[in-house]
Amino acid sequence: MIKLEDYLNGKKKELEKLNQEIDLFRNVKIPLKVNVYGDNEFGLFSENYSLAEDFKIEKRSEDLGGTSGYDGGYRTDRYSSYPQFYFNLKLKSLVLPVYIQHVGFDKDERVIIKSSVITDGWKDYSDKRGRYEESVDLERAFGFFRKQGVKENLLDKLKRRIKEAGEF
Repeated sequence: MIKLEDYLNGKKKELEKLNQEIDLFRNVKIPLKVNVYGDNEFGLFSENYSLAEDFKIEKRSEDLGGTSGYDGGYRTDRYSSYPQFYFNLKLKSLVLPVYIQHVGFDKDERVIIKSSVITDGWKDYSDKRGRYEESVDLERAFGFFRKQGVKENLLDKLKRRIKEAGEF
């Protein structure tokens, strides 16, 4: 148990943070979308690539199927890397990232900069184990991002990151 005063102080801090968020959102002059994940958890999104300030490399996976039984099995997945562009909304000490994604982003192959297919097999299917890199047209990806309005300095930074990294 905690003291009532400590509980109230905690609630007061929560309220102050919520008021900061409200103030920040009221001052936003660009169209944003909010994805609510759960209690007090959310993500901010924009479709405007020209606002991008930076990026991070993210991965997504796709289940390509498999089988499982008494004699073993296998599972095949595709892992694709893509740059997640973003910018930050700032108000006083509050900094919230806004991720930039267009409609259909999660299925769009034009954003992919690296792709691998990995199969894990066990028991009688252990000979299916393997990994291979899929060919990715980086110029197409860069052309897509350029057309969407990503700044050249960010695209140059992304090119350097791809050259430097053996694995994302």
